[in-house]
Amino acid sequence: MPHLHVRARCVFEGPEGELPGLTYPDPYFGGEGPERASCIGCGGCMMGCRYGAKNTLDQNYLYLAEKRGARVFAETRVVDVRPLDGSADGSNGYEVFTVPSTLGLGGGRRFTGRGVVFAASALGTLDLLFRLKEKGSLPGISGQLGKRVRTNCESLIGVRVPGSREDLSKGIAIGSGFYLDQYTHIEATRYPAGSDAMGAAISMRVSLRSDSVRMGRMFT
Repeated sequence: MPHLHVRARCVFEGPEGELPGLTYPDPYFGGEGPERASCIGCGGCMMGCRYGAKNTLDQNYLYLAEKRGARVFAETRVVDVRPLDGSADGSNGYEVFTVPSTLGLGGGRRFTGRGVVFAASALGTLDLLFRLKEKGSLPGISGQLGKRVRTNCESLIGVRVPGSREDLSKGIAIGSGFYLDQYTHIEATRYPAGSDAMGAAISMRVSLRSDSVRMGRMFT
């Protein structure tokens, strides 16, 4: 079993002194998980690791669930959940209606079960529960739904280093961070080469009031 170093983004770095990118038996789940490759520092942790070094839902947890008999229906979106046989409290189970999440690939499906777990992360779960409450499929959903929701409250701040020849895309995505005050945590985050399209969603922070001048500064 190799000695593990796990830093931000849940990345497997392999034994100290070994070359990056080597494949190892499962180091996390007692040998039951998939093989892992040690991090090569591509900077892709935030966008999606292509080399098997990062812990991800599909690579680890769905893999283990399927080994224990779970069936995963890919590219499937739930659109309705209703109690079976008119039982408002779901005591007789539920029926779940789905549609393909990709266009033009078959029709919807219906599933039934004794219980339903909503685990589509914060945004996906809230969106579905609000829709189920509005259409009356699950009228017992609390009116407090959505009242106490918090995201990471993140702001992306780009940093440019004019004239630098260093490839800043190489390395782990988040390697350092500090607390500016009791409310603010700042992390130095990198993205892999080819992620420049994200720049179209930002604006330059300058003191000039003219929008036209500000836009000009963004492209210089």
